[in-house]
Amino acid sequence: MKAFYMLLVVGAAVSAHAQVIDTYPFWDGSITAGWTAIGQSFDAPGSTLTDYQFAIEGNANGGTLNVSVFNWIAGTGPTGASLYSTSVAWPTSTGDVVLSGLNIPMTVGGHYGVVVDLSGSTSQSVHYMGNTTGNPSGNGYWSGDDGATWNDFPGLSTEFKATFSSVPEPASMAVLGVGALALLRRRRQTN
Repeated sequence: MKAFYMLLVVGAAVSAHAQVIDTYPFWDGSITAGWTAIGQSFDAPGSTLTDYQFAIEGNANGGTLNVSVFNWIAGTGPTGASLYSTSVAWPTSTGDVVLSGLNIPMTVGGHYGVVVDLSGSTSQSVHYMGNTTGNPSGNGYWSGDDGATWNDFPGLSTEFKATFSSVPEPASMAVLGVGALALLRRRRQTN
């Protein structure tokens, strides 16, 4: 029975493992303005996007930010309908916007992007950096016309942190299940 419980603990640990893309440590102090929408692409290291955080300059007038997640074509921008979309209050002072509990399914290794629509404002914007050290699989994108046309800036990234969880594949879960049944059968035969 101990082996069975051990297998359950190992299975839970496998499913709870998180992967993180974090560009915060590499921010060089750059702040962009003059754009109405900002995009950030990445390759998904896990099967579910659980949390997304980005840094933005404050807007003294408040306002709304629209945040959407898309499949992404490298060098081009978002494609298809959004996988997720929400509106959040624009912070009145410089800081982070944190979106938690997203649970957006993704294909591991698939190329995705997050769009922050600044609702027509061009005076304040997100933090970015002149490197992709924290996220070599993607670039920052900027749009001056509310996301109709995207400008890809290879070698630049926005300041963001994305957390992914890995849900085991059905085949892996089947192997764990077969192993558990074999352990139970063996236990019954020895009694």
